[in-house]
Amino acid sequence: MTGSLPLKEIAAVQARLAWMREARIWPNGLRYLWTDAFGVVLLVSLWQERHDDRLLRECEWVVAEVITHIMACTSHFPGRFLRPAVP
Repeated sequence: MTGSLPLKEIAAVQARLAWMREARIWPNGLRYLWTDAFGVVLLVSLWQERHDDRLLRECEWVVAEVITHIMACTSHFPGRFLRPAVP
């Protein structure tokens, strides 16, 4: 793949994440579930290499943001996003 960075290039990956944050592209820009999921996978992958618990805390924050967004959407559109439990 042209333009992709191998995970082993940790400094380059971290620089890209920093640029995305500074430019308010992610996680502060337009939010899509797939970009949030990709961000979480990237952060967990970096954590596996660096063992920096700040990365896991950021993952938790992104997941909490997604859940909050989904819950807010379900309050406006009941039943649209979550299915009720079947007894």
